[in-house]
Amino acid sequence: RNMAGRCIKVLSADGTATAGLNSAVWSLRSDSGAMVPSGSYLVQIEATTESGQRAQALTRVNVNR
Repeated sequence: RNMAGRCIKVLSADGTATAGLNSAVWSLRSDSGAMVPSGSYLVQIEATTESGQRAQALTRVNVNR
């Protein structure tokens, strides 16, 4: 999300991931394929266990070109 809250790109892990450290790579492109400009972006991470327990985190990343 940009700092105005607009969704820029959705990265999703289809299926299940193993417990522990996992990662995803963002190409710095929006869902439309455009390169995002320099600035701050909010990264929202969501996870759900097999039993339905949910966790969520929000952090800021800075893009400098």
